Amino acid sequence: MKKALIFTVIIFIIVSVTFVVILRMHSSTNTGTGTSTVTFPNSGTSGVRTSTSTGSATFLDNPDVHPDQNNPGYYDVRGASTASSTMVNPYSIRYIAATDYFNIVLLEEPIGESRQRMQSYLMTLLGLTKDQMCSLNYAVYVPNDVNTTYSGMNLGFSFCPGAVPLPQ
Repeated sequence: MKKALIFTVIIFIIVSVTFVVILRMHSSTNTGTGTSTVTFPNSGTSGVRTSTSTGSATFLDNPDVHPDQNNPGYYDVRGASTASSTMVNPYSIRYIAATDYFNIVLLEEPIGESRQRMQSYLMTLLGLTKDQMCSLNYAVYVPNDVNTTYSGMNLGFSFCPGAVPLPQ
């Protein structure tokens, strides 16, 4: 069992690093000003500031968003805890500013319910519509030790084209 868990974690890390490298090759950032922008497609704005150096409020200023002290430009997104869960959330969200990428992992069964809770929370945090959410750079995964059937697949947001249907 431990070997399977270690193998799953290694595969997840390899896939995540691969996505980051690919997305980095295709992204552009605003340099020289101390700020970067995340353009949320169809938002009606040219971008949303992800830096507080200019004093603007963004989702990165939300108390639920915490910079990773060991990895500059990486942020852990943590919502409020729930009474029905032993974990803070049934999901983990990591945002990588350089690539405008959201790496999302579902951590509890039923994974369909975990995905619904994550989607609702992230839409509210970012202030985006379903269509805008589908245009983000993101992936939704589940570890093998949580669900062997869906591990290794990018499940997507349930309302986006190509999303994997999940049982509730």
